[in-house]
Amino acid sequence: MKIKLSSNLFMVTQPCCYWVFQDYLYGLETQENEYNKEIREEEIKVCERGQPWLAGTGGWILPGLEGKNAYRTVKRRELPPGHPDYIHEGTYGLQWDKAQDIISKCWFDTLEEHVDDRYYNEKRENKIKLSFDGVSSPKYYNYSGDACCFTLSIPKPEMNRIIKLCLIDNEAAFSAFVRESYSSYMGFISSIPGDIFDYLEYWKAFKANKPLEGGYRNQEMDHLFWACLGFWLFTLAGGGNDFNASLWRNVTDAEGNGMFANIMNFIPAGPPKDAAV
Repeated sequence: MKIKLSSNLFMVTQPCCYWVFQDYLYGLETQENEYNKEIREEEIKVCERGQPWLAGTGGWILPGLEGKNAYRTVKRRELPPGHPDYIHEGTYGLQWDKAQDIISKCWFDTLEEHVDDRYYNEKRENKIKLSFDGVSSPKYYNYSGDACCFTLSIPKPEMNRIIKLCLIDNEAAFSAFVRESYSSYMGFISSIPGDIFDYLEYWKAFKANKPLEGGYRNQEMDHLFWACLGFWLFTLAGGGNDFNASLWRNVTDAEGNGMFANIMNFIPAGPPKDAAV
């Protein structure tokens, strides 16, 4: 069976370039611009052929200086634009849509690692396959942020095993989890049940392959899968903290591999007024 999922269904750090990674990405832009400014101010020696001080008073070349060049110290930004050592003044900025793709893919890679670790800790063969579907971004970042969309493929017996782990083997912890995560409160009406008894009813229908309020695999079944997968992956054994740390590690690894540097745009500030000849 295949289940369409989104990262924002789970109580872990999200791959959002606005709410979560905005300062981090602005920091990358700042680093690039500060480095560019530092390089532009760097002084280098420029060769100047035929300078007067190489010659004697009669215009002849002083002995021993035949074929010699004069040098002067110039900042890179003062060089002519065509010079190989010239650094143009301008501003670096990330292509944020591509940054969204990178961070969302990092989130997905972290999830794959996390699922592998979960099965390894249980000493079981991994029965889950994941496929990356892309990034979901809201029109306005008032109530939600960027999310990673993916498809989870799992055999029905394995899904039943995970549900049993939640509803039976860890009943008290799961009950507390859904109550804390999905209960309505003043100013918020939850569309996902916050009572374990609802999930027990959904599970009966799932095991019997019976419809429930309008047909099999309806919204109630999705709620069952979302809650149980989220609890199994990210709450049991403190999995959420491990996931969050791994996500940041994968994002910084992407930075170290040059993925963000490759999507920097450079906007020239225009021809310099003080270009030297």
